[in-house]
Amino acid sequence: MRNKNIVLMISSVLALMFVLGMGSAAFDFNPTSLLSETMNSGDGSITVAFDLVHDGAGPNYSALNWVGSSTEGTWSLPTTTTLLISETKSLSATLSNIPSNFKGTIIASITLDDAGSPTDTLPITITVTDITSPTITLIGDNPQYVRKGGAYTELGATATDNVDGNITSRIVIDASAVNVNTVGSYTVTYNVNDAAGNSATQVTRTVVVTEMFCTVGSDSSDLELSVDIKNKGQGKDNEWLPLDTVEIEVKFKNDREDPDDNGAFDLEDVTFEIGLFEVGSTNNIADELIWLSKDNEEFEFGDVDEGKKAEHIFKFRIDPSEVEEGNYMLMIKAYPAGEEASDCIDYSSDLSSTEFGTSSYYASIAIDSENSKDKMVIIDTELFPDLPTASCEQEVTFTADIWNIGNSDFADQVKVTLLNTALGVDDYVIATGDLDAGEKAQVTFTFDVPEGTEEKTHNLAMKVYYDYDSDDDEYDEVSEDEFIFPLKVEGNCGVAKASLSATLESGGRAGEILVVKTTVTNTGTENTTYTFSVTDYSDWASSATINNTLTLASGESKDITATLEIKKGVSGDQTFNIETYSDGKLVSSQPVQVSVEGKKGFNLQDNESLVAILIALISAIVVAIIIVLIVRAARR
Repeated sequence: MRNKNIVLMISSVLALMFVLGMGSAAFDFNPTSLLSETMNSGDGSITVAFDLVHDGAGPNYSALNWVGSSTEGTWSLPTTTTLLISETKSLSATLSNIPSNFKGTIIASITLDDAGSPTDTLPITITVTDITSPTITLIGDNPQYVRKGGAYTELGATATDNVDGNITSRIVIDASAVNVNTVGSYTVTYNVNDAAGNSATQVTRTVVVTEMFCTVGSDSSDLELSVDIKNKGQGKDNEWLPLDTVEIEVKFKNDREDPDDNGAFDLEDVTFEIGLFEVGSTNNIADELIWLSKDNEEFEFGDVDEGKKAEHIFKFRIDPSEVEEGNYMLMIKAYPAGEEASDCIDYSSDLSSTEFGTSSYYASIAIDSENSKDKMVIIDTELFPDLPTASCEQEVTFTADIWNIGNSDFADQVKVTLLNTALGVDDYVIATGDLDAGEKAQVTFTFDVPEGTEEKTHNLAMKVYYDYDSDDDEYDEVSEDEFIFPLKVEGNCGVAKASLSATLESGGRAGEILVVKTTVTNTGTENTTYTFSVTDYSDWASSATINNTLTLASGESKDITATLEIKKGVSGDQTFNIETYSDGKLVSSQPVQVSVEGKKGFNLQDNESLVAILIALISAIVVAIIIVLIVRAARR
């Protein structure tokens, strides 16, 4: 009986162990052992895939929960899932927030908990390798400019790696090709490897050795040069467009001092000179600019003594037909005549800026063509006079230059329109022939200023039509901007007109009243009321009056009288103006000349003459009385 109970007990334990064994084996991971993955350093995350398998034993599972662990990063695990008997599910989990600079092995795992049954764990190893190349960043200008015979200074570079961080110290620089004694372009190379052996893409810098502007280099002890570059056109100070007007103000100071004060350091005939060099070229193209200032690219200022200053403004325009687009170096120097080898300065701290580059010996300038197609053909309005004038009923003629400032050629013809409603102008002129990039054409307009035009400045608007299509007789492009020709209209514009003729009526001697009769004729077409004034007489007459209102029918004439009081002591030919107005507008101004006769001898009608005579008579009487008294006293 006891043996039977023992057997029964052993059987029960085995059965329980079988049941427990069946429960723990009811699901499993596939793979069942270590899952190995590889990723690139810097990727930041990796997704692993696996299968969950129900082996058919035990129940269905409806609440399977996940637990993840990792030495780096954080898991994003599948949601709670169910697993039926004999079912296989394909699942994935993502390990993220892995540090970008991590390299090595990540030990991780995913654990499945069946909410009561034993857990099962999938071990995972992730190998993170560095296969990303570092990067090199140049410091300073590229291209870098060096003056011939000067010192080459390596500007340097920085290097960074996604794992190793700052690896600038590992950069290998090869500048062996640079020869500062020979003008030309040279290449400097930059290379770097990270700790994993990844190589950066090689970076290069172009070093341009340029001719010195001072013949043998600066010898500028106690000499100062300052430069201010201003673009007055459409471009920027360091980016010039065709036909831009550029002003370069140059200031020079002789800071040398002679303790003996004998002028030993005075500089004679100081010259300012400007140079414009295309990058990599020794050819100075400054003479190909359109010069507006005196002496063009060389200006002779004169002597600059100790402690004194000199200034000059170079002013020029960019000639599209001569100056090609590209990168240029603008240089300036100052030196005494015949002494450039010993006293020359060609650098200024004003040039070493973010705008003009890092060199104090030149300004980096870009000259560009206009790329916008509707701005490529323009009218050069700067060649017009500042403010041309015309009177009513006068013929006006002007010529406009049309420039192609773009980088495209236009064939056949160009049309220019001219419009101003107040002047009644609505016209166009066609210039035939090709207008290639950098070339110009001319058109001439002629029109009459209408009678009665308002006296003011009238702006005539011009537009340019180009890119002619002969197939449909149309222009495919029209200038975006209007170009203005200003015309000042004054004189002869009122409807009222008059003519004047003046004659001497009476007077003509100094100190007397002068009367001038003027005949006024209405030469207009309507009845008109005129007013008059006398001007420009104050030098020889003390006052002037005129009967100043007159109404005349068309063609009618009447007389008016101007009266002037001549100053004493005046003689010779004198002039004054009689001005005629209608509705507040000047109709005409008639100059009148009269001859004034000076005084001759005494004039009893002249108060000053009469006083002089009385003084003389009184003096004579006093003298006679004194003589009589003396004679009487002598007789006694």
